[in-house]
Amino acid sequence: MTLPDEKGQPGKKKAPAPPTGIMCPSCGKELARRQGTSKPKMKGMKPRPYDFYSCTGFPKCEAKFQTGADGKPVFENQTKQAAE
Repeated sequence: MTLPDEKGQPGKKKAPAPPTGIMCPSCGKELARRQGTSKPKMKGMKPRPYDFYSCTGFPKCEAKFQTGADGKPVFENQTKQAAE
């Protein structure tokens, strides 16, 4: 389902993000690199775009990972939670 745009025309669906070949440690499906925008913390600030990786098995697997400096997903938060 898509929402209408400002002119009342039917919206268009975005193409799904292509899989990266990196497997999700939670469920074993591939991760896809996506873009999001941050919410401004103060009035007058613009939203900033950021990259992240999410599982293509959504909604069964809702795993999300930050993008590291090398452009690959950072799994350290996932492994810390699994070790506890």
